[in-house]
Amino acid sequence: MRSKLLLLLTVATLAAGAPAMAGDFGLYGSYWDTDALGETAGGGVKYALGDAGLRFEIRGSYFPDLTEDFGQLVENGTGEAEVEALVPEAGITYNFAPGSNAQFYLGGGLSYYLLDINERDLDDEVGYYGLAGLILGGAGTGPAFFVEALYRSVEGTITDDSLVEEVDLDLSGLSANLGVLFRF
Repeated sequence: MRSKLLLLLTVATLAAGAPAMAGDFGLYGSYWDTDALGETAGGGVKYALGDAGLRFEIRGSYFPDLTEDFGQLVENGTGEAEVEALVPEAGITYNFAPGSNAQFYLGGGLSYYLLDINERDLDDEVGYYGLAGLILGGAGTGPAFFVEALYRSVEGTITDDSLVEEVDLDLSGLSANLGVLFRF
């Protein structure tokens, strides 16, 4: 888990320094409803750069507890399972109304799910996401608010010597982000 925290700090440091390169820097709260493990909440950072319409975006989200339905999934679980997810992502977005006070955008990209569980083995996984978003205010430079709806697609497998067979996890599901965006 230390390596994952180090990665999170590295992403946060790069994202904090990224505004000097011109672009958008955002902080957000996030909700994720996974198919296999239920609902969770977390937060993240994102940075986008590019021309007014097409933009390259990097983001990182952290979800500290994905265990709502874990006991139902693994019959012989012992203790309290704690599943954490750190999700760095890279993708593109297209803004349909750059420069206005209400900007709609669509995007998508690849995700790498750094998954950690305290009592079994859970491999890191690669997935993808698609999103639709709306930016309100902040035409030009300055702060704005944004809301995003995402669909995340990722599958994983729980392995352990105490399990009779591997347990497949489908962590795909809808997600929503709400945050503030700073333009530089």
